[in-house]
Amino acid sequence: MASNTWPEPDLKSCKSCGGTWNDGLDQLPDEVLLSIMSCLTMKEAARTSALSRRWRELWPCFPGTFNFEDPKTVLERSSLSDQAFFGQDTVNFVTWVTGVVDQHLGPSVEEFKVSLDLSNTYQSLIDKWVVFALTKGAKSLVLDFNPTYRIASTMYALPLKCCDLLKPPYNLPIWKPALKTLFLKHVSVATDILDCFLQSCPFLENLYIDGPACLTSITASGSPLALKSLDVYGCPDLERIEIIAPKLVTFRYRGRCIQLDIQNASLLSEVTVGGAVQDPIA
Repeated sequence: MASNTWPEPDLKSCKSCGGTWNDGLDQLPDEVLLSIMSCLTMKEAARTSALSRRWRELWPCFPGTFNFEDPKTVLERSSLSDQAFFGQDTVNFVTWVTGVVDQHLGPSVEEFKVSLDLSNTYQSLIDKWVVFALTKGAKSLVLDFNPTYRIASTMYALPLKCCDLLKPPYNLPIWKPALKTLFLKHVSVATDILDCFLQSCPFLENLYIDGPACLTSITASGSPLALKSLDVYGCPDLERIEIIAPKLVTFRYRGRCIQLDIQNASLLSEVTVGGAVQDPIA
Protein backbone atom coordinates (compact mmCIF):
# COMPACT_ATOMS: atom_id res chain seq x y z
CA MET A 1 0.00 0.00 0.00
CA ALA A 2 1.27 3.44 -0.91
CA SER A 3 2.42 5.69 1.92
CA ASN A 4 1.04 9.15 2.51
CA THR A 5 4.47 10.37 3.56
CA TRP A 6 7.76 10.93 1.77
CA PRO A 7 9.21 7.75 0.24
CA GLU A 8 11.28 5.70 2.66
CA PRO A 9 15.03 5.81 1.98
CA ASP A 10 16.76 2.67 0.76
CA LEU A 11 18.88 1.89 3.80
CA LYS A 12 20.59 -1.08 2.14
CA SER A 13 22.08 1.16 -0.52
CA CYS A 14 23.59 3.33 2.20
CA LYS A 15 24.76 0.56 4.54
CA SER A 16 28.40 1.46 4.04
CA CYS A 17 27.69 4.93 5.38
CA GLY A 18 26.68 3.56 8.75
CA GLY A 19 24.21 6.41 9.08
CA THR A 20 27.00 9.01 9.17
CA TRP A 21 28.80 11.18 6.64
CA ASN A 22 32.49 11.70 7.26
CA ASP A 23 34.02 13.25 4.15
CA GLY A 24 33.15 16.88 4.86
CA LEU A 25 30.19 17.10 2.49
CA ASP A 26 27.87 17.15 5.48
CA GLN A 27 29.47 20.41 6.63
CA LEU A 28 28.60 22.39 3.50
CA PRO A 29 25.93 25.13 3.65
CA ASP A 30 22.31 24.16 3.08
CA GLU A 31 22.26 26.00 -0.24
CA VAL A 32 25.09 23.85 -1.59
CA LEU A 33 23.54 20.58 -0.40
CA LEU A 34 20.16 21.53 -1.87
CA SER A 35 21.87 22.37 -5.15
CA ILE A 36 23.39 18.89 -5.16
CA MET A 37 20.03 17.37 -4.28
CA SER A 38 18.33 19.23 -7.14
CA CYS A 39 20.44 17.22 -9.61
CA LEU A 40 19.01 13.96 -8.28
CA THR A 41 15.75 12.21 -9.06
CA MET A 42 13.10 12.30 -6.36
CA LYS A 43 13.86 8.68 -5.44
CA GLU A 44 17.60 9.33 -5.25
CA ALA A 45 17.04 12.44 -3.15
CA ALA A 46 14.89 10.45 -0.73
CA ARG A 47 17.76 8.04 -0.21
CA THR A 48 20.05 10.84 0.96
CA SER A 49 17.99 11.09 4.15
CA ALA A 50 19.67 7.85 5.24
CA LEU A 51 23.10 9.47 5.19
CA SER A 52 22.76 11.64 8.28
CA ARG A 53 20.38 13.74 10.31
CA ARG A 54 21.44 16.80 8.31
CA TRP A 55 20.39 15.25 5.00
CA ARG A 56 17.21 13.90 6.57
CA GLU A 57 16.20 17.43 7.60
CA LEU A 58 16.94 18.79 4.12
CA TRP A 59 15.03 16.13 2.19
CA PRO A 60 11.57 17.75 2.72
CA CYS A 61 13.03 20.87 1.05
CA PHE A 62 13.91 18.94 -2.12
CA PRO A 63 13.97 21.53 -4.96
CA GLY A 64 14.25 19.20 -7.94
CA THR A 65 11.84 17.32 -10.21
CA PHE A 66 8.73 15.83 -8.61
CA ASN A 67 7.91 12.95 -10.92
CA PHE A 68 4.92 11.00 -9.68
CA GLU A 69 4.30 7.89 -11.70
CA ASP A 70 3.13 4.59 -10.29
CA PRO A 71 5.34 2.18 -12.27
CA LYS A 72 3.32 -0.93 -11.40
CA THR A 73 0.03 0.65 -12.40
CA VAL A 74 1.39 2.34 -15.51
CA LEU A 75 2.98 -0.86 -16.77
CA GLU A 76 -0.03 -3.04 -16.10
CA ARG A 77 -3.02 -0.77 -16.64
CA SER A 78 -3.39 -1.80 -20.29
CA SER A 79 -3.90 -5.40 -19.18
CA LEU A 80 -5.84 -4.89 -15.95
CA SER A 81 -9.25 -6.50 -15.95
CA ASP A 82 -10.23 -5.83 -12.34
CA GLN A 83 -11.45 -2.22 -12.24
CA ALA A 84 -11.97 -2.40 -8.48
CA PHE A 85 -8.31 -3.27 -7.99
CA PHE A 86 -7.25 -0.43 -10.24
CA GLY A 87 -9.47 1.97 -8.29
CA GLN A 88 -7.90 1.06 -4.95
CA ASP A 89 -4.43 1.40 -6.41
CA THR A 90 -5.35 4.89 -7.62
CA VAL A 91 -6.54 5.90 -4.15
CA ASN A 92 -3.20 4.85 -2.70
CA PHE A 93 -1.35 6.78 -5.39
CA VAL A 94 -3.35 9.97 -4.81
CA THR A 95 -2.82 9.68 -1.07
CA TRP A 96 0.92 9.36 -1.58
CA VAL A 97 1.20 12.40 -3.88
CA THR A 98 -0.90 14.53 -1.55
CA GLY A 99 1.22 13.52 1.43
CA VAL A 100 4.42 14.54 -0.32
CA VAL A 101 2.93 17.88 -1.38
CA ASP A 102 1.64 18.62 2.13
CA GLN A 103 5.00 17.91 3.76
CA HIS A 104 7.22 19.83 1.37
CA LEU A 105 8.95 22.73 3.15
CA GLY A 106 11.12 24.25 0.45
CA PRO A 107 10.41 27.51 -1.39
CA SER A 108 10.65 26.06 -4.91
CA VAL A 109 10.58 22.99 -7.15
CA GLU A 110 12.03 22.51 -10.62
CA GLU A 111 9.29 20.40 -12.23
CA PHE A 112 6.04 18.73 -11.25
CA LYS A 113 4.77 15.71 -13.17
CA VAL A 114 1.90 13.31 -12.51
CA SER A 115 1.19 10.45 -14.91
CA LEU A 116 -1.75 8.14 -14.21
CA ASP A 117 -5.41 7.71 -15.09
CA LEU A 118 -7.06 10.32 -12.86
CA SER A 119 -10.48 11.93 -13.20
CA ASN A 120 -12.49 14.73 -11.61
CA THR A 121 -13.23 12.36 -8.74
CA TYR A 122 -10.03 13.79 -7.28
CA GLN A 123 -10.67 17.39 -8.39
CA SER A 124 -9.95 19.08 -5.06
CA LEU A 125 -6.77 17.11 -4.39
CA ILE A 126 -5.39 17.64 -7.90
CA ASP A 127 -6.23 21.34 -7.50
CA LYS A 128 -3.93 21.31 -4.48
CA TRP A 129 -1.15 19.74 -6.56
CA VAL A 130 -1.51 22.39 -9.28
CA VAL A 131 -1.50 25.19 -6.70
CA PHE A 132 1.63 23.63 -5.19
CA ALA A 133 3.43 23.53 -8.55
CA LEU A 134 2.56 27.10 -9.51
CA THR A 135 3.26 28.67 -6.13
CA LYS A 136 6.59 26.82 -5.90
CA GLY A 137 7.64 28.28 -9.26
CA ALA A 138 7.82 25.02 -11.22
CA LYS A 139 9.33 25.41 -14.69
CA SER A 140 7.41 22.42 -15.97
CA LEU A 141 3.87 21.28 -15.14
CA VAL A 142 2.90 17.93 -16.63
CA LEU A 143 -0.53 16.39 -16.00
CA ASP A 144 -0.88 13.18 -18.00
CA PHE A 145 -4.23 11.67 -17.06
CA ASN A 146 -4.64 9.34 -20.03
CA PRO A 147 -7.83 7.33 -19.29
CA THR A 148 -8.11 3.59 -18.87
CA TYR A 149 -11.71 3.02 -17.79
CA ARG A 150 -13.34 6.43 -17.65
CA ILE A 151 -14.88 8.59 -20.39
CA ALA A 152 -13.97 12.11 -21.43
CA SER A 153 -16.86 13.73 -19.54
CA THR A 154 -15.15 12.87 -16.26
CA MET A 155 -11.97 14.80 -17.04
CA TYR A 156 -10.20 16.76 -14.36
CA ALA A 157 -10.54 20.50 -15.09
CA LEU A 158 -7.91 23.12 -14.35
CA PRO A 159 -9.40 25.48 -11.76
CA LEU A 160 -10.03 29.18 -12.28
CA LYS A 161 -7.77 29.91 -9.31
CA CYS A 162 -4.82 29.29 -11.67
CA CYS A 163 -5.40 32.77 -13.07
CA ASP A 164 -4.99 34.34 -9.63
CA LEU A 165 -1.83 32.33 -8.97
CA LEU A 166 -0.28 33.56 -12.22
CA LYS A 167 -0.71 37.20 -11.24
CA PRO A 168 2.21 38.93 -9.49
CA PRO A 169 1.99 39.06 -5.68
CA TYR A 170 1.10 42.50 -4.33
CA ASN A 171 4.64 42.95 -2.98
CA LEU A 172 6.42 41.71 -6.12
CA PRO A 173 5.10 43.80 -9.01
CA ILE A 174 7.78 42.58 -11.45
CA TRP A 175 7.35 38.89 -10.58
CA LYS A 176 6.75 36.59 -13.55
CA PRO A 177 5.89 32.87 -13.50
CA ALA A 178 8.87 30.67 -14.38
CA LEU A 179 6.76 28.11 -16.26
CA LYS A 180 8.41 26.91 -19.48
CA THR A 181 6.45 23.73 -20.19
CA LEU A 182 2.71 23.09 -19.81
CA PHE A 183 1.64 19.56 -20.74
CA LEU A 184 -2.06 18.71 -20.35
CA LYS A 185 -3.26 15.29 -21.52
CA HIS A 186 -6.91 14.43 -20.90
CA VAL A 187 -7.19 17.52 -18.75
CA SER A 188 -10.00 19.99 -19.36
CA VAL A 189 -8.88 23.61 -19.68
CA ALA A 190 -11.29 26.46 -20.40
CA THR A 191 -10.39 29.10 -22.97
CA ASP A 192 -10.10 31.90 -20.41
CA ILE A 193 -7.79 29.85 -18.19
CA LEU A 194 -5.48 28.98 -21.08
CA ASP A 195 -5.48 32.68 -22.00
CA CYS A 196 -4.17 33.41 -18.50
CA PHE A 197 -1.25 31.04 -19.01
CA LEU A 198 -0.41 32.53 -22.41
CA GLN A 199 -0.62 36.11 -21.17
CA SER A 200 1.04 35.62 -17.78
CA CYS A 201 3.88 33.19 -18.53
CA PRO A 202 6.47 35.04 -20.65
CA PHE A 203 8.88 32.09 -20.59
CA LEU A 204 6.39 29.46 -21.76
CA GLU A 205 8.16 27.56 -24.56
CA ASN A 206 6.33 24.24 -24.83
CA LEU A 207 2.56 23.85 -24.82
CA TYR A 208 0.89 20.46 -25.26
CA ILE A 209 -2.89 20.12 -25.09
CA ASP A 210 -4.80 16.90 -25.70
CA GLY A 211 -8.52 16.38 -25.27
CA PRO A 212 -10.26 19.33 -23.54
CA ALA A 213 -13.82 19.60 -24.86
CA CYS A 214 -14.40 23.11 -23.49
CA LEU A 215 -11.50 24.82 -25.29
CA THR A 216 -12.85 27.00 -28.12
CA SER A 217 -9.81 29.07 -29.08
CA ILE A 218 -6.10 29.55 -28.53
CA THR A 219 -5.40 33.23 -29.02
CA ALA A 220 -2.72 35.70 -28.02
CA SER A 221 -2.69 38.23 -30.80
CA GLY A 222 -1.73 41.20 -28.64
CA SER A 223 1.91 40.32 -27.95
CA PRO A 224 4.49 37.81 -29.20
CA LEU A 225 4.77 34.49 -27.38
CA ALA A 226 7.95 32.65 -26.42
CA LEU A 227 6.50 29.35 -27.67
CA LYS A 228 8.94 27.04 -29.45
CA SER A 229 6.59 24.07 -29.75
CA LEU A 230 2.79 23.88 -29.85
CA ASP A 231 0.91 20.56 -29.90
CA VAL A 232 -2.89 20.50 -30.00
CA TYR A 233 -4.86 17.25 -30.30
CA GLY A 234 -8.48 16.14 -30.05
CA CYS A 235 -10.19 19.38 -29.00
CA PRO A 236 -13.68 18.93 -30.49
CA ASP A 237 -14.93 22.47 -29.80
CA LEU A 238 -11.80 24.31 -30.92
CA GLU A 239 -12.56 26.89 -33.62
CA ARG A 240 -9.49 29.08 -33.86
CA ILE A 241 -5.75 29.34 -33.21
CA GLU A 242 -4.41 32.88 -33.54
CA ILE A 243 -0.99 33.67 -32.12
CA ILE A 244 2.16 35.70 -32.77
CA ALA A 245 5.03 33.27 -32.31
CA PRO A 246 8.42 34.45 -33.64
CA LYS A 247 10.26 31.63 -31.84
CA LEU A 248 7.92 28.81 -32.87
CA VAL A 249 9.80 25.88 -34.45
CA THR A 250 7.30 23.02 -34.19
CA PHE A 251 3.52 23.03 -34.66
CA ARG A 252 1.40 19.88 -34.58
CA TYR A 253 -2.38 19.78 -34.82
CA ARG A 254 -4.87 16.95 -35.11
CA GLY A 255 -8.60 17.58 -35.09
CA ARG A 256 -11.43 19.33 -36.86
CA CYS A 257 -10.95 22.07 -39.45
CA ILE A 258 -10.31 25.41 -37.73
CA GLN A 259 -9.22 28.97 -38.45
CA LEU A 260 -5.44 28.99 -38.22
CA ASP A 261 -3.38 32.17 -38.03
CA ILE A 262 0.20 31.88 -36.79
CA GLN A 263 1.99 35.17 -37.37
CA ASN A 264 5.70 36.09 -37.55
CA ALA A 265 6.75 32.44 -37.35
CA SER A 266 9.90 32.70 -39.46
CA LEU A 267 11.58 29.85 -37.54
CA LEU A 268 8.73 27.39 -38.07
CA SER A 269 10.26 24.30 -39.67
CA GLU A 270 8.14 21.34 -38.57
CA VAL A 271 4.39 21.39 -39.23
CA THR A 272 1.97 18.49 -38.93
CA VAL A 273 -1.74 19.08 -39.54
CA GLY A 274 -4.29 16.35 -40.04
CA GLY A 275 -6.79 13.94 -38.62
CA ALA A 276 -10.32 14.67 -37.51
CA VAL A 277 -12.32 14.04 -34.37
CA GLN A 278 -15.41 15.99 -35.40
CA ASP A 279 -17.10 17.16 -38.56
CA PRO A 280 -15.47 20.27 -40.01
CA ILE A 281 -16.77 23.68 -39.03
CA ALA A 282 -19.14 25.06 -41.64
